[in-house]
Amino acid sequence: MKRPSAVLLSALLGTASLSAWSPRLHEAQTALALGLVPEGMARFLKAHAASLAAGARGQSADQAPTIEAVEGQFQRVVGRSEQGRNGASIAKELGILAHQVQLLLDPSATGGVTPLREAFE
Repeated sequence: MKRPSAVLLSALLGTASLSAWSPRLHEAQTALALGLVPEGMARFLKAHAASLAAGARGQSADQAPTIEAVEGQFQRVVGRSEQGRNGASIAKELGILAHQVQLLLDPSATGGVTPLREAFE
């Protein structure tokens, strides 16, 4: 599997229309992004939906990651894929990557909690 995270990353960048996201919405955005990736990748991720969702939920402290952290996570996904790791492990790492990218686009993570963000929680 060659660079599946690049496809998912591109798809997630296309879901940046909301101005504040809760952890549940991060998970929902990741699930919606499955419709934007090639069929084979979507089948793979749907087969490991629980792992993908677990990674996409993120951590309780939603702080925007550094660019280095996102790049490191991307490399972790690629490395697991190239090493032939199990699909659930790769899907979870992709979910974490999706969450990181969503945080970079979330104004409440980069500029403080907004009333809209509080409404989602």
